[in-house]
Amino acid sequence: MAVPAADQTLYWEFVTSVNASRFSGYSAVVPTASDSTGTLNLRTTFMVEAFDSMDGLYWDSAPDSGYSVDNLPPSAVTPFTGTYNAGSVTLHWGVSTAPDFADYLVYRGSTPSFTPGPGNLVTTQADTGYVDHTPLQYYQLAAEDVHGNIGPYTLLMLPVALSVTPPSGYEFGLEGVHPNPSAGRTLSVYFTLPSAEHATLEVMDVAGRRVLSREVGSLGAGPHAVDLARDRVLPAGVYLVRLTQGERAHTARAAVVN
Repeated sequence: MAVPAADQTLYWEFVTSVNASRFSGYSAVVPTASDSTGTLNLRTTFMVEAFDSMDGLYWDSAPDSGYSVDNLPPSAVTPFTGTYNAGSVTLHWGVSTAPDFADYLVYRGSTPSFTPGPGNLVTTQADTGYVDHTPLQYYQLAAEDVHGNIGPYTLLMLPVALSVTPPSGYEFGLEGVHPNPSAGRTLSVYFTLPSAEHATLEVMDVAGRRVLSREVGSLGAGPHAVDLARDRVLPAGVYLVRLTQGERAHTARAAVVN
């Protein structure tokens, strides 16, 4: 049904009906067209129409709008297993059943009660396996949905204590972004640090303006993967990713397509 409204024509889609029973008010739970995001409330417009079946009369309300917010996190990810061999830990876990699943977050620590955070984030990825070359004895895993809701953490304790001292001999390097082009919702950057000295990952547009930045030196020595777009969807375009630690710097090109 098309109804003129102000300077536009609204095309209405039937959602549900409620029987009239001479009550003073009525309510109904109806879906919105889409969930809001962290940066935009996507509103859906509604209109209520009353119908008198005896006389064939209709009364339309003024249009109004509302939006929904997804605050339901994914469920815990199970099983979560790991095996240690020759200085590396191979991790595997089950598939998230969340319909709006985005990626998995893997953290490592030296005690079972460590708190997951940016400083001990190992990887952010959609795959269900990872090889950690700078392992610790404890890992925590959670699923994250497209709206940034993080589910409960699943703890993994490896059966033997591991050395907390990372192996030496790592060279400073920036492998780049994978996949490239990226869809914009994720921007996973793969790099290697030789030490825990202060280091920075930056994303710049073609005009040289810094779009994203994150301190990564606290991850310590070794290979790492960090998703720089976890909290922000990047628009389509070409970007430069720069890794800096001390006087060393490497730059890689990344493309985003939406």
